[in-house]
Amino acid sequence: MPIELVKKPELSQKDVALAATNDPSMSDIVATIGGKQYPIVYLPYKDQMLFLALLAPLLQSVAGRMAGIDSELTAAALLTSCAEVLPPLAAIVCRQSDPAVTAESIVEGETSPFELAGAVVKQLNRNNLVQQVAAFFQQIGPLLALKKTAR
Repeated sequence: MPIELVKKPELSQKDVALAATNDPSMSDIVATIGGKQYPIVYLPYKDQMLFLALLAPLLQSVAGRMAGIDSELTAAALLTSCAEVLPPLAAIVCRQSDPAVTAESIVEGETSPFELAGAVVKQLNRNNLVQQVAAFFQQIGPLLALKKTAR
């Protein structure tokens, strides 16, 4: 049976220009953290990999469920994970337009976890990460099912 992949979104000319230049001034998506606005641009490879590594438990749960695989991540485990990873995730987002931003400076500022989560979600959308991870899980789903039955 062929595996059906998640449909890729259509890119506008502005999306193409932003992807080509990654200029924060061209971004049409902005996150506000602690009263300051940060344009959301495409993450470079190393930052994207760090972002994904920090989000791994959440992405495994969400994308796995989209692909029909239950990761068994509890709500309590999700909240604990978010408390730990939101500041460094938000710092990755903000550093794309302000290299001085750190996870520590975010925590010390006047912000809320919901502002940080909002910035992370906007970055996920900008890089189309959830859809890409879901497509990956759809492709490897049959292999994961084989591993479970082999136990």
